Amino acid sequence: MLTYLNDPALKAAFLDQLTRHEQHDQFIKGTYGQMNGRFRGCGVGCSLHSLNVLQGKTGEGVMARTGDHTRYETELGIPIWLAYLEDHLFETLTDEESATWPRRFAEAIPVGVTIPDRVRAQILRWMLAAETFGVRYATDAPEVIAAIDQIAALFDREIAGDAPTAAEWNEADARAAWDARAAWAARAAWDARAAWDARAAWAAWAAWDARAAWAARAAWDAWAAWDARAAWDEPHHNAAKAAAFSTALSRYVLEAVRALAGTGSS
Repeated sequence: MLTYLNDPALKAAFLDQLTRHEQHDQFIKGTYGQMNGRFRGCGVGCSLHSLNVLQGKTGEGVMARTGDHTRYETELGIPIWLAYLEDHLFETLTDEESATWPRRFAEAIPVGVTIPDRVRAQILRWMLAAETFGVRYATDAPEVIAAIDQIAALFDREIAGDAPTAAEWNEADARAAWDARAAWAARAAWDARAAWDARAAWAAWAAWDARAAWAARAAWDAWAAWDARAAWDEPHHNAAKAAAFSTALSRYVLEAVRALAGTGSS
């Protein structure tokens, strides 16, 4: 699976369409597509609408499958987990940043490379252990920090090409799940799931493999639980911190995919 199907012309035309959507204020949160004189939709919706235009679809066809993330794999050569992540960030970035996010995301992905699972591991590790924004820094409980460090170490090995065994992942997952129950009340954990964009989050968890799904849940739940605690006393600080997290994550994602340039046939 090569990005942009190894076709620089496809990327150029796709970026042209996204730029048009941006210039005409067609990006809106909360919908994969609506037509009221002109098309408007979220980042994924407008991206897939752009593909429909490039494929010459007209009438109702131009609105077809604008919420089908699997098209990223078959028509853009981009793995589905990254499509869901683009979707999630579009919904959680500030309105100003969301307005340019789809174009910036598409620009960052080089032509003709395979996006390996290593990139997903890098992103998940960042969510767990990055200074300031990592889940590790959302708690001062030693047992939780130890569990996170164990998982981060396994991601380090995967990133380096020394993939841990299933038994090693299972052991780390079991330990982390137990520590999470001790660290956060059940209600906080469930509230955390509701605090994030349910459509993007649950779809991503269903699409990713079990290990990645667990790590994503752990990262999002912990951050949302931390934000929820702050919101009780500092609602304005909480909103600013959540926005800062999405901004920092979006920048890290762009850096990770840009770094793939020169690793394929492009």
